[in-house]
Amino acid sequence: MPRIKDGFSGQKMLILPDEVNAQAAVSPLMGNLYLTNIGYFPKAGFHYVERKKGNNQYILIYCTEGEGWYKLHGEQASIKAGQYFLLPAGQQHSYGASVDKPWTIYWFHFTGKMAVELWGLYQSRDFPAATIPFSQARIDFFDKLLHTLEKGYSREHLQFTSLALGYLLNSFFFPNIFTEPELKDHDLTDLAIEYMQNNLYRSITLRELADHTGYSIAHLAMEFRKKTGYSAIDYHNRLRIQRASQQLILTGMNIKQISFSLGFKDQYYFSRLFSKITGESPSSYKKNYYTHK
Repeated sequence: MPRIKDGFSGQKMLILPDEVNAQAAVSPLMGNLYLTNIGYFPKAGFHYVERKKGNNQYILIYCTEGEGWYKLHGEQASIKAGQYFLLPAGQQHSYGASVDKPWTIYWFHFTGKMAVELWGLYQSRDFPAATIPFSQARIDFFDKLLHTLEKGYSREHLQFTSLALGYLLNSFFFPNIFTEPELKDHDLTDLAIEYMQNNLYRSITLRELADHTGYSIAHLAMEFRKKTGYSAIDYHNRLRIQRASQQLILTGMNIKQISFSLGFKDQYYFSRLFSKITGESPSSYKKNYYTHK
């Protein structure tokens, strides 16, 4: 059976020169995250890649049609349309298209100081593969980066693609935020946050949130903390303080008026909470804004 690394009909591929990558690595602006290779392989029959010593970069592969597989740490995972996977730098791996249903893939290699942290994020959430909703905006943005680099490796083009790469990765790591879907009944955290945003002018209880989302208090509390890292009530208070910080800057209201408008009956409790969350008092926050404006 033939094995083909590249050369597929209709493919797009661009490999940045080592000299360009070396410049990006030491650039204060680009060194955190930058592309080294990028490409698109449609209906890539007999596609196969094996790297016994791994690769110096991290590799993201997104399958939009067909099927494929990859092997890492001796374990093989199947990949279907609508899934993506990430391969770490420096580790032996192989991957390829299904014989019966060869995949269509968008792929890119990247590296930089942030790359290892992104690998950790992927491992903690999406490993060994994640299914994400299709987004034409993701494909269009991928094409934009490829087209920009095809026009040459000017400093402007390289800086643009480096800064934009984080946005493209966000579309994979946080697809629901990227695509901004309509709220669904089962997404209890988003429903809870929507309720909080509509009730910034008063205190709320876990019972209210549970009734609104249709889940038990215990389940709501567990899922909310799991997704946000905060308890529900703490998150609501942080939203209220966020609104207070905006009012301090954008309105002529004094601290007492802002406190009452957000449902804090005790102005001094409001000030203590503001200081705890932001690290400075309301008056200092406002003063520092206008000092450093």
